[in-house]
Amino acid sequence: MIRIPLDLIQPNPWQTRQYTDQDHIRDLAADIASRAASRPTTLGLLQLPAARLVDVVGRTMDTRHAKEIAVFVELNIHENKCTLQLAYGHNRLEAFRLLAQGDGTETFPGDRTYLDLPLALVLFTNEEMATTAWAENAQRKDLTAIEEAHAIRGMMDSFNWTQDTIAERLNLGRSTVSNKLRLLRLPDQAQDAMRSREITERQAVAILPALVLSPTAQKGAPGWVDKPDDLVEFAKNGTNSDELRRKVNMIFNQTTLNLDRLPFPLDHPFPKDSFNYLHGSLHASRCDRCDIRVRHDGAQRCPHEMCREHKIRLWTDGRLGAAEKSTQGTILRIDPEQDSYTNVDYFNHDTKLAGQILAEGCPRRNLRLKLSDRYGLPLSTDFPDVRVVCLHGGAGGRCKCLSAKKSAATRQRNDEDPEVQQKKENQRLIQKLKDPAEVALAQALADDNTAAWLAVLRSVDYSHKAKDRDAWSLAKIKKGLVQQIIEETISYNRHHPDRARAALTKFLTALGVELPWTPTDPYAEVQRKLDRIIKWIRSGTQFPPPSAAVEGNHDNLNKLNIELDHLPPGDRKDTLAAQIAERREQLTDIAAVVAKWDFKAGGYDQAEWARCGMQLVQGSHNNVDQLYYIKSPNVIQYAAALIACHDDATAKREALAARLRQLEPTA
Repeated sequence: MIRIPLDLIQPNPWQTRQYTDQDHIRDLAADIASRAASRPTTLGLLQLPAARLVDVVGRTMDTRHAKEIAVFVELNIHENKCTLQLAYGHNRLEAFRLLAQGDGTETFPGDRTYLDLPLALVLFTNEEMATTAWAENAQRKDLTAIEEAHAIRGMMDSFNWTQDTIAERLNLGRSTVSNKLRLLRLPDQAQDAMRSREITERQAVAILPALVLSPTAQKGAPGWVDKPDDLVEFAKNGTNSDELRRKVNMIFNQTTLNLDRLPFPLDHPFPKDSFNYLHGSLHASRCDRCDIRVRHDGAQRCPHEMCREHKIRLWTDGRLGAAEKSTQGTILRIDPEQDSYTNVDYFNHDTKLAGQILAEGCPRRNLRLKLSDRYGLPLSTDFPDVRVVCLHGGAGGRCKCLSAKKSAATRQRNDEDPEVQQKKENQRLIQKLKDPAEVALAQALADDNTAAWLAVLRSVDYSHKAKDRDAWSLAKIKKGLVQQIIEETISYNRHHPDRARAALTKFLTALGVELPWTPTDPYAEVQRKLDRIIKWIRSGTQFPPPSAAVEGNHDNLNKLNIELDHLPPGDRKDTLAAQIAERREQLTDIAAVVAKWDFKAGGYDQAEWARCGMQLVQGSHNNVDQLYYIKSPNVIQYAAALIACHDDATAKREALAARLRQLEPTA
């Protein structure tokens, strides 16, 4: 053991730990100081750090034959420019520095006793220095994965070790070494987060594919997609690795395209001069030689949208142009602007008949060439990726040539099918029987044949209430028919006299029959329409109506006013005019509230009206006590507007007005 001044000791060049835990150093320094009295020889150390002396060319010097080892070491350091490299014990070295220099606190005031560090000199080779540093820290299991990755890379670079050699020397699995080295591709932000233990190795591995995307791909991400730089923050905030992988997959799906989906082979060369408009953003004329390709989930992906879209257009134009030339111009390429499933027939279910059209030629010249490997008719073996479709031009329609061929084929099958022909013959014979029977029955009805009229009644009357119809007279049968017709006419309005009257009036007028009743009282008609509007207003108790509905009924009141203007003057007219004016004012109040009502789902006004408001209108005057639980002026104003329809609600209106005055200062 020797004691060497702290300022002469250099760290291990292959030191694994890159991040120093200051709290750990303070605890270690306090522990060493507590044992200094019981272990004066080592100044409180339980285990000595180890170091080696290295000459200027990096060879380990043998100090075993030196008489005064400490003097020998210091002399070589100062005069021969040798270096004393610490093999392990870096935390103990930092603890001695803290004890010697102090930090201005009572715990560590500074003690010159610790200016020298007790050491054990060892004869380590470079490889032993590296593996010893690894083993020393790995035993304590306090290294981060990124520190281990840098240590592995340092050893590989220093000693020209392969990954297999590293795995053997450090007793690690081959895949473990490979995964550690992948972490070195992380940007500095992510590596710093790993050193400070803000993110775990599993999280780092999950986000690594997105963080190494090219800047082109990262800029191409739509605004709603998580950006790669955001992933580090997600990891710091505790997002687990599975969720991070889901976000990474979303980033790749939104910013890159699987190269297997390209219509052209990856080794197809494109002319570089055709990409001038991209201003140099073409990365390779051949995709298989592109330097910005990325691999994700076992697939090669392209992150440059403009480049690949331009290549797809070039490839499509070239293939369709060559295919069109091979048809000698009889089939034209499709216009991309018209390439829609609504006006293109792909012949998916009628390939045999469509093949005949392709062989014969389309008389309408609607056949088009489309780049596809699935839909449409194959053009030829020379163009397996070009299909023939029909551009019929009608939304939702079909190929007219194909429809005609299908109809002709159906007629031919029917003509050759004995069963179909027999059915047609049967229908012809039955029709031959029906025609004279219809003439005979019509003549019987014209001759007032009672049995014939009874048959008609039975065919239209499904009630079967009269069991003695066989004994009915012709007049009774005709009356029954008339009753059935009238009943059907008012079937939907049988409980509404005004509507039933309107329905019958319309029916009889269409027949040219004179109306059998006197015209309605015009004042009563206006009153009826006004009552319907009042009923609609009262129905608003359940929920405030839309503004459009309020405006519509306001217009209906204006129309009633116009009708009333054409009636002769009198007390009834004045009364109706006053009622209409009152309802117009009421609808104006309702419209003002509805315009500022909170109609959002779960809105405050909506919830408060459902809880308390409707009871103010529907319940007795005792419900005014609930007013003091209502905080929204809108609810109070709407209730007041609805109560205007009630003549006996004076107490309620006064209570509502008082509550509204209380809410106005805080509204």
